[in-house]
Amino acid sequence: MDSVKELCAWLCRKYELTPTRKSIIVGHQDLNDDADCPGMHLYKRLPEIRQFCEDNR
Repeated sequence: MDSVKELCAWLCRKYELTPTRKSIIVGHQDLNDDADCPGMHLYKRLPEIRQFCEDNR
């Protein structure tokens, strides 16, 4: 998870993105209504990832 957070934070800094905007860091189920998504555990942690990115801008 640390690598995912670091990568997302780096991308937000590089492209000057605001990570707390929900349209910036999303899971594919935000774009596709797929109830069988295997990434459910990661999806639940998106707020944590967004906050990490905001704190490390």
